[in-house]
Amino acid sequence: MDVYYDLLFPSQVETRVIAHRAGGADGPENTVRGVEIAIAEGAYGSETDIQRTSDGHYVINHDATFERLTGSPRKPSELTLAQVKELRLKESGEPIPTLEEMLDASKGKIVLFVELKGETADRQMADDAVRMVRERQMTDEVVLISLNYDLIDYIESTYPEMQTGFLAWLAYGNTASLHCDYLGLEAESATTSVIESIHNQDKLALVWTPNTISEQEHFFCSEADAIITDNVAQAADVRTQLSKRSDLERLLDELLQGPV
Repeated sequence: MDVYYDLLFPSQVETRVIAHRAGGADGPENTVRGVEIAIAEGAYGSETDIQRTSDGHYVINHDATFERLTGSPRKPSELTLAQVKELRLKESGEPIPTLEEMLDASKGKIVLFVELKGETADRQMADDAVRMVRERQMTDEVVLISLNYDLIDYIESTYPEMQTGFLAWLAYGNTASLHCDYLGLEAESATTSVIESIHNQDKLALVWTPNTISEQEHFFCSEADAIITDNVAQAADVRTQLSKRSDLERLLDELLQGPV
């Protein structure tokens, strides 16, 4: 009975934690130091965003411009790499890293989820990103993700050794049959039935961005494979507390599992 009980109501949380924008709220956004903090906090992965500069290099930035983080209203595509390297984050003084620097910081330590972002997200970006990953022998340590399904389909077809993820704003139609390894869903769309359908297609379910304790508890007790969160240290604490649940608490969590 004890064996079957543990199988039905596991005490250990299997859902992995991925830091949003490098280190989440615990580190400077989309920086090497952010990745280092995510590593120190024991995160499985670190998610980041790449855009192409005017001279063909790839730098880390989420927004369309550098305005919010550095005060510069310019787009990455309007600046050379040298000009981007002159920028500093307003709050921390950190420089804007390149994709190569983020790869080197994460190699052998954490899985890097690289979102192909913005107006320069195209096949050239995909080709260049794969080349950098291959050069570092990191195909098992990087997942290329995007909101653009055609781009993910291109990577899957051209570079089958690469791991990919499609970020779907809403779950509609037969999304589980899409050509990718991960299917990323907003928390509101990641219902038990949707996650089950993703698993039935031999894909992994990725949920973003559960930041509250209640949201994290919910998805840690679900069948989600990973969450992307800003609150990485908090998530680690929630996982620890869940692992200490009594048999009755585990049973109740399973029975009461439902929408956030």
